[in-house]
Parts: sequence; structure tokens; C-alpha cells
Amino acid sequence: MSEAFMNAARTASSDAAVPVAVGWTDCDLDPSAAEHSAEAIAGLGFRHAIINGLPLPTATLSPTALPAGLTTRTVIPAPPAPSAALLRDLASQGVCGVRFTLTGDTEAARAEMESVLRYADRVVPFGWHIELALDAGAVLTPHEWTLMRLPVAVCLSGVAELVARHGLDDPEIGFLLDLLRIGRSWIRLPGRVPAGDDDAFRALVGTMATIRPDRLVWGSGAGATPAGNGAGHITAALATLARWLPDAALRAAVLGTNPARFLGFGSPDRAAVAAEAAGL
Repeated sequence: MSEAFMNAARTASSDAAVPVAVGWTDCDLDPSAAEHSAEAIAGLGFRHAIINGLPLPTATLSPTALPAGLTTRTVIPAPPAPSAALLRDLASQGVCGVRFTLTGDTEAARAEMESVLRYADRVVPFGWHIELALDAGAVLTPHEWTLMRLPVAVCLSGVAELVARHGLDDPEIGFLLDLLRIGRSWIRLPGRVPAGDDDAFRALVGTMATIRPDRLVWGSGAGATPAGNGAGHITAALATLARWLPDAALRAAVLGTNPARFLGFGSPDRAAVAAEAAGL
């Protein structure tokens, strides 16, 4: 790997002063995997995780702390018309972001992005981010103006869909890379993609890593192994990440430094923002 590439991976970003927590972060941990294999998952080196929804009332574990020191926060589907009281309650339960799904339906996508813009203003005091999940058929280019106006960080997930549909040379991929280059957007790499899409996605990951390696995070995603073997599922996903990013130092940034800065694990400043907002 070139010296220039490694220098880029080490380049301090605008938020480099944020304290970095020790240990790795899984930014899309399957709740069932966490509940049954928390100790084994922590044994892999993970200390923090983002769960993709609050637990059901019948769940046996707290949404904010799991055994063996695995601390979690939550990104949830955006509740409609949230009140200040609801946002405060969600913040107290460990919510750190809200998720919107962008579909291929043009009118539905436009309405969803209008909701994103309104919602973003509401969550600024809490230090939350917006996750924009790209569904089958979704495109980003029609929403350039809205994406540029958002007052909070945006994490894009489901980007493998863009490569599978459009190919690496499509304007959609060019726009995705432009968003990354600007530095206000984060990309969450998945735990796996369909086998037929792996080569193209690996090439995209390599390109993104040369542009803004400090804006890439990772999530293991839904488990593909039997219940109770969450560690096995995550181990397999980590092997996929190692194929996409063979440089160990860069993987360590994607798994550790980057999500710590993005999500504030170990950051007293981010914790103070959330605590202050919860007391509004």
C-alpha cells in the first residue's frame, strides 16, 4: 500500500480532538446476536455497538448496557411527529440517531427527504445523527440540495445497492464519492454483500478509502448463523471486511477510531450534549 494512502488514513479530520474510546464499535449489531453472545462478541475486541432498534418489552437486556462491558446505543426508525418529551425519553434510553429509508419511488423519496430535513432540526440539541438507508431502487442525486442543508451528520447505509444497480462508473457513484469527499457524510460498510456483487463493492470500498478513510464505519448486520452464535456471524463478517480492506491499520480505524469520533463513545463532550438535551 502506498505511503500516500497511509498518510491519508492517518490524516486528522476536523473532529480529531474528540477523545477516542478503547475497543471496536459494531455500528449495526443484530440485537439477537448481542443478547445471546454478548460476552463472546466482546471477546472479539468490541466494546461498543449500535443496535438497530429499541428492544421489545419482553427483552431480557437493557438497551444501554450488555454483559462483559459491551455498551450499546440505538438508532431507531424516526417516530412520526416527535414531541420534545418523546425525544427526551428516547435520549434517556440511549438513542443516538434516527433512521429514514430512501426508496426508488420518486414521490415517496422526495417526501421522505423533506421529513429528514424537518427532523434534523429537532434532533440537533441531542447530538443525534440521521441514518439514510438506501433501499432497492433508491438514488441520491435528486436530493443533493437537501443533503447539503442538513444540520447534522448523515450516515449512509445500503450503499452496496447503488453499485449493484449502477456500476462503478455511474453518476450515482460519483455523487456518493463527492458526498464522502466533502466530509459531512459517513458511510457504513455492511457485514457482507451478495457474492455476485462482492468484487464491485470491494473496488468501491478501496476507492472510498483513498478519499476519506476517516469517514468509513462498519456494521456486522443481521445474523446469518443460528441463534446464539452471534460471535460466529461477526467473525465471518470481519473476514469479509479484511478482504475489502487488507490493511490492518485502516481496518482498525474503521472499527475503532472512526466510530468513536462519529458516535462519541468515550467522549465527555458528546455525553454532555445528550445529557443537557435530555434535561430540556
